[in-house]
Amino acid sequence: MTASEKCKLCGARFDVPGAVGDLDDHMKNFHPGKSKSDKAPDTDLPTPDEAVEALRSAIDQISTLETENAELRAEIEQLKGSDKDDDSAGNVTDEELRKLTKPQLEELAAKEGADLSGAKTNADRVDAIRKHRSATS
Repeated sequence: MTASEKCKLCGARFDVPGAVGDLDDHMKNFHPGKSKSDKAPDTDLPTPDEAVEALRSAIDQISTLETENAELRAEIEQLKGSDKDDDSAGNVTDEELRKLTKPQLEELAAKEGADLSGAKTNADRVDAIRKHRSATS
């Protein structure tokens, strides 16, 4: 069995005699700026650029979610304010109705006196509120 030296970066093998000189030449030609003691790169880890891009993407997603959350909170506060002013419940437009969640629609229907029995989807709830509004106006 012949003794050999192996490049830790790419796995190339160099047989003795001359392995040290051959490995030195290999390092200079194929891995400039690296030394024989450098470890092979861990391919499971992202590159710094990939890590920065992943963080930027996550920050963008969080920012989008925070904006959506703030908009929903504002809508909820607007609906809660309808307790103080009975006329404000009627200020929720048809377009705004379609954006409300099930609990928001149920709360609005209760405030306006709309019957949601049989409503299975938000579209059904919106229709029931619209029908109630047209019947009472």
